[in-house]
Amino acid sequence: MNSKHSEDQHYLWWIILIGVFGALIYLLSPMLTPFLLAAVIAYICNPLVSWLSVQKISRTLGTVLVMLLSLGVFTAMILVMMPLFEKEIMRLVERTPDYLETVKSQWIPWLKTTLGIDLQLNVAMLRQALAEHWKSAGGVAAKMLPSLTSGGIVVLDFLMSLLLVPVVLF
Repeated sequence: MNSKHSEDQHYLWWIILIGVFGALIYLLSPMLTPFLLAAVIAYICNPLVSWLSVQKISRTLGTVLVMLLSLGVFTAMILVMMPLFEKEIMRLVERTPDYLETVKSQWIPWLKTTLGIDLQLNVAMLRQALAEHWKSAGGVAAKMLPSLTSGGIVVLDFLMSLLLVPVVLF
């Protein structure tokens, strides 16, 4: 019986250790994020740097070239993806009334028959509210952005992380 007790205590210590480690990672995540990001990027880019090293290019110059190439690829991806995201968001807004109609005609009756939940959804009112407030949503977001970053702490933290990633990556 004593060995069963010690085995249970062994598992308890492991659970406590995992919990403490998880809490520590959670609390330190803002500081660890740039290091983790740099480690992932370095892991991905290392084969190219090694290949350049074999091609008689110094590892330092190869690292700088790969970092510049990665920055260029990342910038090109953002420039290509932003219009696509905007187009998809507009398509979502255009199709929202159809989705609401599907919810009203299929999901609400299913909820009522299966779970006994009776929901009242006024699709016309939701459609009108969406049409009225969609144009002003961009203006509200633009007005809220300066108030979110007015303290400067968020911007400073982001910039420091942005500067720390290449340093750790190098």
